[in-house]
Amino acid sequence: MTKKYFYIDDCPICSQGLARVRVHVRKQSLTGYILCDECEAAWNDPSLLGRIPRGKEGDASCPDGKTSVWSEHCHWASIEEICLLGWYKDIKAPKDTKLGKAL
Repeated sequence: MTKKYFYIDDCPICSQGLARVRVHVRKQSLTGYILCDECEAAWNDPSLLGRIPRGKEGDASCPDGKTSVWSEHCHWASIEEICLLGWYKDIKAPKDTKLGKAL
């Protein structure tokens, strides 16, 4: 686990990873979700209440339930994408970064 990334919180499932914002971009549409960078538990939003079920093969999947979180259409969210999702107030910054300077 590394805290050099923007994140929501420590993973409440495995306690080893960070719950980080990931995005699925397709046809100029941005869908955000939260993914643990260790155990791949996934949630619909920063509240970490609505879990996203695993796909058919047991792999972590995007909120659409069809796309792997590791597909070419998905990536860790930038600070700009986090702001577009309206989740800026929910993130924690790495210790050596001030949120204002990240923008």
